[in-house]
Amino acid sequence: MEKIKKLLKVENLLALFIIICPILDIASFLYRNKFNTNYSISTFIRPIIPMIVFAYVFLKRKK
Repeated sequence: MEKIKKLLKVENLLALFIIICPILDIASFLYRNKFNTNYSISTFIRPIIPMIVFAYVFLKRKK
């Protein structure tokens, strides 16, 4: 359990989000072209992840 806590630090999650952003962009582009819409699922997911992380950093951390 302690090994998982070390692996799932906020900094690692933010780095993972930065790596995943281009993949979300590609998925969004393909989804919009396939279904001819202006919005995609990644359009809503992308801002939610940083909001959760920033809320955790500013509200939950005691440092």
